[in-house]
Amino acid sequence: MVRKGLLLLSTLLMLALLAPAAFGAVTDAQQKEIDSLYKQMIELRKQMIQKYVEAGEITPDQAKLMQERMDYMLKNRSQNGFRGLGPGACGGPGAGGPGFGGCGKGFGKGFGGFNRQGTVAQ
Repeated sequence: MVRKGLLLLSTLLMLALLAPAAFGAVTDAQQKEIDSLYKQMIELRKQMIQKYVEAGEITPDQAKLMQERMDYMLKNRSQNGFRGLGPGACGGPGAGGPGFGGCGKGFGKGFGGFNRQGTVAQ
């Protein structure tokens, strides 16, 4: 009985280690499509920011800073060959630390790294 349990456990462990390699591969064609969609997403966000300016929710200076930040992120993504998804908001190691304590510049200082004055949070 113990041997069957150990065999089952070792099989599950082996599958768990091999599964990311089998399912995590993104082809070059898929990555090009993802990059194209990412660029479209950035453009839509910029349009939304302009709508907020028109509605008086944010100032043109704030909008400019937000759009510059998006351009910087897009440039950084293309220069560094970003592939795949990272951790979610404040999502653990590599994202500034685990939990809400490691959220970095954006959390607690306004959305997207901008403080209430519309300047980039340091």
